[in-house]
Amino acid sequence: MATYNDFERRFAQFLDKATDVLRFASLGTTEQGESGTQFRVDYLKPSGAIDFYHPDWVVVQKTAASEVNWIIETKGRVWEGTTAKDDAMRDWCDRVSAATGRVWRYRRVDQVEFEAAKAGSLRELFGEA
Repeated sequence: MATYNDFERRFAQFLDKATDVLRFASLGTTEQGESGTQFRVDYLKPSGAIDFYHPDWVVVQKTAASEVNWIIETKGRVWEGTTAKDDAMRDWCDRVSAATGRVWRYRRVDQVEFEAAKAGSLRELFGEA
């Protein structure tokens, strides 16, 4: 499993053990900005320039009703432009869900939130009943 820092490694271990995760894959970039995959979404940077965002994970979650496909970004620190990336990814999920009839959602998991949760499933991590 390709991970690029200790937080991502711990998150991968969480996904591997989470009771509601069927499968997952790392999509992230290296510290040098090179992506391990070709998946990317364009977004508008605060400067007005268009750039590409490479999220960290794709995860398939089993729920009582069906499967949910998640794009998840793990963040140790929130930078300028993070919200623009979040918005672009939510928009992508909405469009892909509408086009395919499958549920796609986006979630950013901040390191502080993850460490405080001590969750055993995505459902617990995301605070869902």
